[in-house]
Amino acid sequence: MTAVVKLDALNALAAAIAAAVPALVGKITIQQEPPATIEAFPSLAIIFPGRPQFAPADRALHQDLGGNVVVWNVGAFEGPLQMRLTTTNKLDRAQLEQQLVDYAMAREGAPGVIVVPVVSASVINWVAAFELEDSGTWMDQRAFEREYDSVLTFNAVIPALVTQSPVYQIDKLVLGLTSDFTTQFTPSTFAPPDVELVVINQDGTLSPA
Repeated sequence: MTAVVKLDALNALAAAIAAAVPALVGKITIQQEPPATIEAFPSLAIIFPGRPQFAPADRALHQDLGGNVVVWNVGAFEGPLQMRLTTTNKLDRAQLEQQLVDYAMAREGAPGVIVVPVVSASVINWVAAFELEDSGTWMDQRAFEREYDSVLTFNAVIPALVTQSPVYQIDKLVLGLTSDFTTQFTPSTFAPPDVELVVINQDGTLSPA
């Protein structure tokens, strides 16, 4: 499931950028390395390595899907992510780069961090974060081909989610208290004679059953 999580996060990031920068609609690709050729301009390649660093964390319940299936958060995948913008002239490069930076800086309370909500195919809700580290490096090596690049560098933090099934929950826990250890327990009656039944509440207190 973790591979699906990473792909869902990058697809959500691409969709968010397309909404913020209309000139890039339909021209955003997800890659593991810089593209060798570009067919449509302007173009934005989201480049994320296939094996980012995994930072483990204590397992925490992320979501209950019902049907005795739960999702655990066991850490995060972290690593550098590049957005490589390619245009056919320097003016477009500067303008589109500024739009990308403006989008990244627009988050109230956390400027420079893009946070995208994601709903995966298995109806799991979560968010991924991308923190801007370098606001743009211009590369003109392919100027003779009329291709001008700008590379923005982010640090990606994508949760590592795993499912577990079957998982059963205790809805009610009943404790029997007695000093009679000679009377035989009868399953059909559940409660043997002279046994006080109490319910153990979630806060650890006891109440009559």
